[in-house]
Amino acid sequence: MQNGVIYSPAAFRRVIFDGLKIPSDACRKEGMVYCYRTDGNIWAIFDMMFSEIGIRAYGEVDRLADMTVEKIRRRAPSLILLGNSSSATLHSASEAEVREETARSLRESGGTGFLPGPSNAIMAGTPVKNLFAMAEEIEKYNPLAE
Repeated sequence: MQNGVIYSPAAFRRVIFDGLKIPSDACRKEGMVYCYRTDGNIWAIFDMMFSEIGIRAYGEVDRLADMTVEKIRRRAPSLILLGNSSSATLHSASEAEVREETARSLRESGGTGFLPGPSNAIMAGTPVKNLFAMAEEIEKYNPLAE
């Protein structure tokens, strides 16, 4: 859902909200981090999920759906993020483009609270060289050098 969620914010609040708040609160009470995984553009429900419900980690951050680490950091600086290397980029882009996208997400993270990787799944037929390019960019990243 690159253009937004498939349900309205009102429907999310009425049907899904409590179902996420209960485990999120329980994890926080036990000193654990609850991570919600979804992909696509979730800006319409972002504040409900991470401010009101209090979810502390978000997986499958999808750069191609306008969910960049930079934009998320401005809105929720302490949110733990997973992903942001587009599955489509990994599958179809050049090795150089994969390196740039991975490096951009790492720079945007400021070196904290970010677990880089695919925004979703690694699709069948993804060139192995692109996976190595992503891994090499992650390995060489040094936030202290910025």
